[in-house]
Amino acid sequence: MNKDTMEYLKQVKTLGSISRAAERLGVSQPAISAQIKKVEEQFDIEIFDRSRSPLNVTEEGKLLFEYLEKSELLERNLKDKLVELNGLQIGSLNIGGSGAFNFIYLPDSIKEFSRQYPEIDVHIMNGNMQELVDRTLDGTLDLFISSPVDKKDGVVFENLLTTKVYLCVPKNSAINDELKEYQVPFEDIDAKKAHPEVDLKKFANVPFIRLSSELYLGRLLDMLMKKAGLKNTIRIEADQAITSYAMTAEGVGVSLMCGVEIKKMPVAERPYFYMINNKKCVRDMYLAYRKGSSLSRAARAFMEIVRKKFTSYL
Repeated sequence: MNKDTMEYLKQVKTLGSISRAAERLGVSQPAISAQIKKVEEQFDIEIFDRSRSPLNVTEEGKLLFEYLEKSELLERNLKDKLVELNGLQIGSLNIGGSGAFNFIYLPDSIKEFSRQYPEIDVHIMNGNMQELVDRTLDGTLDLFISSPVDKKDGVVFENLLTTKVYLCVPKNSAINDELKEYQVPFEDIDAKKAHPEVDLKKFANVPFIRLSSELYLGRLLDMLMKKAGLKNTIRIEADQAITSYAMTAEGVGVSLMCGVEIKKMPVAERPYFYMINNKKCVRDMYLAYRKGSSLSRAARAFMEIVRKKFTSYL
């Protein structure tokens, strides 16, 4: 069974839908259906119970997935052993992250890793937290970079850095003239000192850009607004912090953004930055990998590069 077919089966199992799997993978629904049928005919089984929605994996299907996972793990272990023998001259590295993390944090680490180990193939997966955890536990991913989450059994979360979270206000907002004494200069972003705190109620008449409550910054903003007794006008909702920050830079509304990302994000005109709460407005970043697993030499080498890069961000 080739890797594409295995990926098709995994996505259908995860999403419980052939159409959703096709949409995520960017292939046609008939293409996935044909591959599933081919495997079912090969082993004379039914992998999914199609009488239910979402699709359920049959008992035969569960056995198939169990053996597929073992097969993938054996293949990866073989590659890892060969890497050990050949001094990182061959092998692969599988990294996960959300869209924002892959855009902001991974490029310079991957650039350095590829410079040092040009023969190692690097694969990057974009996904939500549950997908990243599942792929790490089943051995598909070596590691992923994560924001604060409820700790998951079987996954180690190693703290990489703690960055501050700032209220970002469009430069053209009139409120900035009233609050000059509270503005945090760009060069002081993430400085190891307390910033002057401004009352969020000052922004009661300024539109906010809302993030999903699935995201840490979305939950943080909801908490801060609730504590301040604010029910602000929501002009736009975004599913990524980098999107909301870009909207702020264009004058759409107020958003929250982490210090490290503020310093790394290219925008034509920076907004003004404020601190709401020095104790609450912080964000930890983690390097996550499967507990108890023997990490490949390539994964260990990449982790060391990531640790050094993250230290340099502060």
